[in-house]
Amino acid sequence: MFKVFGGEGTPVVAEFATAELGVSLGVHPLAARSWIGDALDLRHRLPALWAVTFTDAAFEVWVLRRIAVLTRGLDPEAAELIGLELAGVVGSLPAPRLLEKVESMVLLAEAQAVEEDRQDNLGKRFVAFNKSNQRGLKGLYAKLSAADAVIGEAQVQRLAELLLAQDLAAGVDRVDLDSMAVARSRALGLLIANPDSALALIAAAHAAAVDEDAGPADDEPAPADDNEPADDQPQPVDRPADQSSAPASQSGGSRWAPVTTVLHLHLSEDALQALAHAKAHGDHPAGVGRLEGHGPLSLPEALELLQLSQVVIRPVLDPWATAPVDSYAFTGNLREAVLARVPADCYPYGVNTTHAMDIDHTRAYDPAPTTQVVRRGRPVSRTPAR
Repeated sequence: MFKVFGGEGTPVVAEFATAELGVSLGVHPLAARSWIGDALDLRHRLPALWAVTFTDAAFEVWVLRRIAVLTRGLDPEAAELIGLELAGVVGSLPAPRLLEKVESMVLLAEAQAVEEDRQDNLGKRFVAFNKSNQRGLKGLYAKLSAADAVIGEAQVQRLAELLLAQDLAAGVDRVDLDSMAVARSRALGLLIANPDSALALIAAAHAAAVDEDAGPADDEPAPADDNEPADDQPQPVDRPADQSSAPASQSGGSRWAPVTTVLHLHLSEDALQALAHAKAHGDHPAGVGRLEGHGPLSLPEALELLQLSQVVIRPVLDPWATAPVDSYAFTGNLREAVLARVPADCYPYGVNTTHAMDIDHTRAYDPAPTTQVVRRGRPVSRTPAR
């Protein structure tokens, strides 16, 4: 009997070949089956990547196997096109960034199928609590939509920071503060068991932020610029990190401050035409968004996420038209321009693509009077920066 172990377009294989190969490799027959399926996908569906294995290029076998798995559901033509595009970068991009790129390409290639699968999976959401243990703890496990989970995580983090700030204000010494993990657990518990208290805490912090943004009264002197912290300095634990200054909606007499989402939209003319065509014909629009820290999202997922948050719309930023500044630190638009020009950690094999990176000088900073321009900065993670 013959079986198909790979994707569409791969040849059939004798059923018990897995057992023979498993003995030779010293692995279980099911593991051998995976090896066979991945190898056949690479040879017959991703020939450009298969050819890379016969060159001197440095690559990791598990990465190629993962690409074979991610593209297995595509038709042969789409898989081959992805292989052609990846062949030139498979040996140069770090594995996490390469695989994220593959996921984005698969989302684009199968927009309608991906959306149908997403809708089917929404019917599998659930929340479950396990039994309490003798130490008074109880486990919680849930499956949520991606949008609900992302916004929920941001709210838990914000509330956890507010709880720690509340403890500090109540006189708790910093060395006795809960860890962030414990504070996040407290925050989730408060959101579930006492949402009114959680709402009041967030609303109070939001109101304080609005008052602070309004500036000092006419009879109060404004703080000196020298005393203001730089924009890219880390925030202390007793300051809420995610506060929106835009008007919040009314809910039960309290002001609810939604999580703020900053949207960086990159659209080509072809993409705009494709979206217009999809809307006119009632098709699923093809598009991919990347949520910082969470990976690629389909266009419907991204739109669902934006509907749950408060969106900040900013003008298009041209890195080369950004005005230089007379300071050591890269702040404001200059920082954004550097990240737009170099979106990933510039350290060799760096994988960080978030805005949490430091912006540092690739050449030693000259303390003599000078101006900072975009080309002098590069994003790096904290350890390489040190």
